[in-house]
Formats: sequence, structure tokens, C-alpha cells
Amino acid sequence: MNSPSPPQSTPSPVGADPRHRFWHRFQLVILALFVVLAFVYVWVQQPRYGPDEPRHVAYIRLMVDQQRLPEIRDGVELEGAHSQHPPLYYLLVAPVYLAARGFGEPAVYYALKCLAPLMMLGGLLCFRSTLRRTFPDRPFAATAALAVVALLPEFLLESCVVNNDTLTVALASLFLLICVRSLDRGPCLRIAIAAGLVLAAIANTKSTGLTLAPLGLLTVLIRWKRHGGRPVEWVRDAGVGYGLLALLGSWWYLWNIQRYGQPMVFEFYGGQLQPKHPETGAVLTPLEVYTTGEAVPLAGRALLGLFQSFWSQIDWIPVHLREPIWYGLLALVLTAAVGLLADPLRFAVGWVKERSRAKLPGEAAEWGSPLLVLCCGYLLNYGSILYIATFVHLGFYQGGRYLMPGVFGAGALLGAGLNGWLRQRKQRPQSFPAVIPLEIAPALAVVLTLAFVALNVLCIVELVTYLNPTFVRPWPGT
Repeated sequence: MNSPSPPQSTPSPVGADPRHRFWHRFQLVILALFVVLAFVYVWVQQPRYGPDEPRHVAYIRLMVDQQRLPEIRDGVELEGAHSQHPPLYYLLVAPVYLAARGFGEPAVYYALKCLAPLMMLGGLLCFRSTLRRTFPDRPFAATAALAVVALLPEFLLESCVVNNDTLTVALASLFLLICVRSLDRGPCLRIAIAAGLVLAAIANTKSTGLTLAPLGLLTVLIRWKRHGGRPVEWVRDAGVGYGLLALLGSWWYLWNIQRYGQPMVFEFYGGQLQPKHPETGAVLTPLEVYTTGEAVPLAGRALLGLFQSFWSQIDWIPVHLREPIWYGLLALVLTAAVGLLADPLRFAVGWVKERSRAKLPGEAAEWGSPLLVLCCGYLLNYGSILYIATFVHLGFYQGGRYLMPGVFGAGALLGAGLNGWLRQRKQRPQSFPAVIPLEIAPALAVVLTLAFVALNVLCIVELVTYLNPTFVRPWPGT
């Protein structure tokens, strides 16, 4: 009787690394750095000077003191409360406001600001779980993506202010996790309900998060292609998810239509920030922006502004260092873009044909990539903000913070692209540009992390030494 032959070893895929303990611990270090930097920003970024902070606090005060939602009267916001957002975030933080207001206005701000890092940390934990599914054999890609997002100064801005963006980003990350984890599942009513409830929560927090809503349908289509099954089951899942969104998440927008004639009121101060005709000064409709040719310069302005403000608040970087830093970040993006070419089917296109590990006879081929879901999430988010900044509200042209619900897709693409440069030391490169030995991947991860930490230190120094002394005014009555 012949003894069974020993199992044949297979080469490790590009990006695999046996030192998983290092990657696990280093990712925890990145999360710890995020927490430390976020709370440093909480104290350095002065209360009332975060984006629209007084309006957000006024919203909470109006709900607590007068038990009413904000509205616009004669072009002015009632009690100075931010009128453009649904109330879920403000309801959730109202108990903290109640507990802190007896200690004075500064205590209210700091108490609410301290909630922001916790919400954003929840989003990062969901993102880390998503990355495990997206890059199961590419720990460098997952770690680089986590470092870029967690240590992005603009992400940390959202992590230190009173703003409903914090809850929006956390819910967006949870929704992406549900979508990515569901790719291995067939029709499932529980997944549809979970996705629908999270989408409804996003709709009740901030409209920009709803740009991710089409991912639910994309995920259902990918799963249908991968697993087959009766079409009626997939229609049921999509119907339940979007039905919950419509049932629980549409009331605010319908109420706005009843009050103002539109679901979202982007401008109510006489149209100062709406696109205008260059000669007559008349406010232009989106169609008129296109037909008059204004779309080209406005879109170019928005593209530049969104790139610059995606990384950091522009004034956080000293004037004389802005261009070198932006060019350096552009070089990082272009390097990652070239790296994506190393594996175009998986990374550039996003679709990958897979066979099951069991290799059972007759088993159908599986399709779909988690990275495609993350990438489409960022593109949907970015496209909507670019449209608004070009055709609707010019104030969005430096609105990098509005891209944070989709930042996880941008981080994943950067991580995947940088990983495309890696190869086994003794392995002949199978495709350009995989020329960097995989063994130095840990060092590259450390360098990337330290570079973003240094960028944050630069921003903090600018806040402490210039912005706060120059622009921050004492609290009234002090």
C-alpha cells in the first residue's frame, strides 16, 4: 500500500506575511495613536471654532429647552440652530448636554467634543474588521489603509469637534462592514434588515451619508452573481432594506419638502454661495451652470479644493509648507495608482473570479470583491460632493470633511496600491511595479505611520502657535 504523498506547498501570495502578530499589534498602535491625537486636538482645537460648532450646540439647546426642531424663518435660522440636518445625533448627545450645562458653556462644549473621538473610534474598529475581509492575505495593505484613515488630519478634525459628522462616519463604516461581510452569504433577511436600519440611521443623521445607499443594491447584485438562488429572494432582501430606509429615514426630507419645497435646504442667505452668472450676477440653475460654460472652471476649482482639504484643514498647514506637502501627498496618491496596475483585475477593476477553496465538482465560479464595494462608496460620496460644489453650493469646494463618510474606500485603495509594489525577495516580479522586497513591508508601514503623525504634529503646532493666538477670542463674560 502506497503512503500518501506529502501535501505540496504553494507560494505565498504577494502581500502575505507570516508575522501576523506584528501586524495585529501595529494596527493596535495605530488605533492608540488615533486616540491620543484625537484628544490632543480636543483641547487644542478651541471650542466654538470647529466647523459650525455654535450652530450644532444651538440645535441641541433648542431641542432640550424648547422641545422643537430647528427651522428657517425669513431666511434666518431659529435660535441660530443648524437647520439643515436631521435630529438623531442631537438626540443622542442631549443627555451629555444636560449633564454638563450646569458647569457653564465651556464645559458643555468640551463634554460634547470628548464624545467625538469615541464615535470615530467605533468607525475605525468597524473599518479594521472590514479590512480583514478585504485583504485577508495582504496585512501591509490593511495596515497602510488603517494608518492613512486613522491618522488623516481631516479625519481627526471630525474627531475633535461638536458635529454630526462623527455619528455619520461611524454609521457609514458600520454599513460598509455589513456590505462587505455579507458578500459570502446567500439571501438573508437578517442582513437586509440590519443594512436597512443602519441606512435609516444615516438618513436621520446627515444627508451626505446617504451617498452610500446604492451600495446596498450593488452588494445584493454581487451576492446574487456569486451564490445564485431564486430572484424573488434577492428582490425581497433589496425591498426590505430600502423599504426600511424609506419608512424610517424619509420623514425629515418629506417635512423639508412641505416646509421649503425641497428635501435639503443648501442655501438660505439670499443665494450668496450659489453659482452666479459671471456678467449679470443672476443665480444659475445646475442646467444653466452647464450651458453657460461655468461648469468647467467651477469643477476645476472644486477638484483642487477637495484634494487640498481632503488631507487637512487648509489653514492648519503653514502657508510656506502647503505646496510641498500637497505635492508630496499627490506623489503618494500617484505611487498608489501605479501600484494598482500590478493586479488590475482585483484592484483596478474590482471584480475577481474566484473558485471555492474546497474545489468541489461542479461548484460555480464566484464573483465579487470587497474592494469594489469600498471603492464605489468613495466614488459615490466624492461624486455627490463634487456635483454640489460645482452646481449647487460653492462653499463645498473645500469640503474635504464631507468626504469622510467615504474615506474608508480611499484608504483601502491607497493601501492596495502601495501593496502592489511588494514582492517576495526571491520571487521574480510577475508584473510591474512589484519590485520592493516584501520583507521590508513592516518598515514601510512604520515610515508611513510616522509621516502622518509628523503631519499632525505640524498641524497642532500651527494651531497652538498661530491660529489660536490670532483668532480665538475669550468667552463672553470672562
